[in-house]
Amino acid sequence: MELLSSTILNFKHSLSSSRIQLSRSSLQLKNNITYPQKLTFPSRQFLISLPPTQRVPSQLSVSASSVATTPTVKDKLPADIEVEEIQEPNSRVRISVSVPPVVCEDCYKRVLAEFTKRAKVTGSLVFAPIEILLVKEEEKGEEMGEGPRVYACVVPSSEVPGFRPGKKVPENILISHVGKQNVRKATIESILKRTIPHAMSSVEGRALKDSVHIITKFSEMEESFASPVDFLRDVGDNIVPPQLGTTSGYGKLRSRIQSLKTGMPHQYDVMVDVAPELKWIPENGYRNLKIIVEMDNFIDAQTACEAEIKRRHKALGALRIVTDRGLQVGDVAILDISTTKIKEDESDGEKIPSAESNGFQLDTEEVDSLPPGFLDSLLGIQSGQTKSFSLVFPDSWRQENLRGVPALFTVDCKELFYRDLPVLDDSLAEKFLPGCSTLSQVRESILLKCKEVEETAKEQATDNAILDQLCKMIDVEIPTTLFEEQGRQLYGAQLLQIQANMKISEEQLSYISSPKAVNEFLEVQRENITNAVKQNLAVTDIFKRENLEYPTEVLVKEIENSIAEFKRNKQEYDEERVKDQVEEILEGAKVLEWLREHAEVQYITR
Repeated sequence: MELLSSTILNFKHSLSSSRIQLSRSSLQLKNNITYPQKLTFPSRQFLISLPPTQRVPSQLSVSASSVATTPTVKDKLPADIEVEEIQEPNSRVRISVSVPPVVCEDCYKRVLAEFTKRAKVTGSLVFAPIEILLVKEEEKGEEMGEGPRVYACVVPSSEVPGFRPGKKVPENILISHVGKQNVRKATIESILKRTIPHAMSSVEGRALKDSVHIITKFSEMEESFASPVDFLRDVGDNIVPPQLGTTSGYGKLRSRIQSLKTGMPHQYDVMVDVAPELKWIPENGYRNLKIIVEMDNFIDAQTACEAEIKRRHKALGALRIVTDRGLQVGDVAILDISTTKIKEDESDGEKIPSAESNGFQLDTEEVDSLPPGFLDSLLGIQSGQTKSFSLVFPDSWRQENLRGVPALFTVDCKELFYRDLPVLDDSLAEKFLPGCSTLSQVRESILLKCKEVEETAKEQATDNAILDQLCKMIDVEIPTTLFEEQGRQLYGAQLLQIQANMKISEEQLSYISSPKAVNEFLEVQRENITNAVKQNLAVTDIFKRENLEYPTEVLVKEIENSIAEFKRNKQEYDEERVKDQVEEILEGAKVLEWLREHAEVQYITR
């Protein structure tokens, strides 16, 4: 059946209209976006280079699965359509389609044939709604892309007056009963359904999945269809419903149809994203990467091992109140901290909420998270005292907006403690690590674990440095489809994390799933999202250029593991989508492995 299909055209709408679908049990993105599970094979999972709080598995690339394929079997048209392809920015192509009148007439005939068929079969004209998935016409207070516009063609459940079930209904009576507007809309739908596959032939093999947009407003289509030769514009205006058994007005209808054969063509425009062309600067520069990787000092296995032993030793001690002296290294203090910016005239400025805290527990042996000079300025302070001092946030401070900012700190010391620690000897081994009888055994076991952590952190830092370098070496126009898809994935991962960490009210749930929240996220994270897409495009290109492969059995195993995890968690999944995502992750892991082998890497400590 051609006419009354609810899934006529699967056209993707703007992300601004996509509402993230949430529930209390799980967060699921529209279009059944799924997330691949962590890989179990030795090679690590491919991660995009993003800040730690936003790091999620990479799932986006322009692979064979990302490119839409135009159906090989197309509905035969009575005449060829005219197609003009215009290149647009961001790897987009505008396709202007001109449909000959004879094709429009043929679509009109099919529409009436479908209505007639239903009248014959049922003896009444009761039609299901017709969904035409178009970009919604802009209306007052609304933005383009609010969702699919639904045009209903619903006629009261009654037989056509004067006609028994199974008897053919003349066209003029059929149009009068159904409504010329409904016939017009159904005809335009038929034209779109039959001609778009032909129009898309010019971008076959290049068009990205779910990226087709009809950008011509429906009202404009109706206007172009309502030309002086349009048989639908006023054919019903002057038709007087005939008496039983007559066909008065039928000749006028046929003349309208005949005039259509030599009339103006029906026109509309389609926008589609295509696979972007990647340019390496310099060409094949990825083959000889020179990478400098900065490592944090605490990641060093030996340093981390000693820090862990010290932490476990302190955990066995008791805190005693200090009564006769000021703060020393090794003590623990409970502080109230207020902070304000210092203006150029050295007067107090606005407060710095992120640098303020009440009841802050300061361990004087762990001050890496504090501004340089903070502890030195506090040494000697006693319980109940207040100290004020000025410091400048360093250029390496984690909050970019505070780098180089002079600030006045006012600190109230509420309580002061010292640690009463047991003697560090073999008698503590069992308490440090069950099963160990000596400190040497404890140290050896902890050092082994720390080396594993160091190696993992080292490899991850190397991967991130490589991905950052790749991002700087490519020139590419990023299609909106890829940008929005990556944005959905990052936003969905963030929502999942929020739901896992806290309870969300219905009101909060509604807001964070709204188009406004999604758009705000896209704008704030535009740079990160863009870099993530560029990295993924670069990795995909390298995989193809270097003819890299991975074992088929690994792919099968990982797909099975991912599906098994979905089933354990009783989550819905798309098996084909899971397969695509696992393939992309395996490709990423293989490319990073290859790049590490061919890159010159230097490690430095921050």
